[in-house]
Amino acid sequence: MLIDSFHKYLKNERRYSPNTISAYISDVTQFFSFINVGFIQTKEEKILDLQQSNVNVITIPQVRNWIYALSAEGLANKSINRKRISLNSFYKFLIRAEQVNYNPVKSIPAVKGPKRVIDFIPAANINQLLDSEEYKVADDFISVRDRLILELCYGAGLRRAELIELQVTNIDLAQLQIKVLGKRSKQRIVPITKTLVELISTYLTYRANLIQNAKNLFLTPKGDPLYPVLVDRLINRELGKINNNTVTNPHSLRHSYATELLNNGADINAIKELLGHSSLAATQVYTHTNIARLKEIYKLSHPKSKE
Repeated sequence: MLIDSFHKYLKNERRYSPNTISAYISDVTQFFSFINVGFIQTKEEKILDLQQSNVNVITIPQVRNWIYALSAEGLANKSINRKRISLNSFYKFLIRAEQVNYNPVKSIPAVKGPKRVIDFIPAANINQLLDSEEYKVADDFISVRDRLILELCYGAGLRRAELIELQVTNIDLAQLQIKVLGKRSKQRIVPITKTLVELISTYLTYRANLIQNAKNLFLTPKGDPLYPVLVDRLINRELGKINNNTVTNPHSLRHSYATELLNNGADINAIKELLGHSSLAATQVYTHTNIARLKEIYKLSHPKSKE
């Protein structure tokens, strides 16, 4: 079945994460459900069973109508474009597998939307939280773990999935660095501060008293790896303690990490490598904050700004 072959291709050749693969398969399934092609009815349910005869009959207007329908439903442009990318990837795979001769998605442009706004938390707000008495007196496994999660997300710019998958063997305390396995299994080395090294050492001591022989760095008290909802709740709870802060998702700490690096003079190519971005375009979204800061400095400092 073509959809199974596509799944194997994404997993074994593209080396995408399980979440990304699931999203791609879901998007492709949604498209063929929209045009009602390629499904068979079993006793229990309707399942997608694409054959060469199904995928060869798809036209550009059908793809365009799907995009229009998604927009009419109020789906965000970012989500629509992701679905378009999924279907486009599927047809690229089919061409490579010699199942089709043309790609009906190729000529469909991405949906344009408002310029992306990065949600980040000012350093002063984060330091207000991390320097509070509550964190200074952290003296048990969960408290130290939770502080380390916040410190690593902000101090190393880790994605949620990277944090969850981080293993003890990825930590090099002597060299003040960690090895991160990012998207598409791309590895990168991220430097860490002496303060983070001390916190990691403290956490590892508490961890060793509770759990032995576990690979993942971050664990629950029962020794299980963390899961996404747990991380979301933890960071939402902690960032919610900061006065007037409405940004409480894990990725906001990664955004804050990148924004502070840029605002303090780091080269954008270096930031790209630290974040594990595959292209510079993904990193350039942070430049708007630097431009805003420069405008503010201009208003405060240049005599002509008052005219």
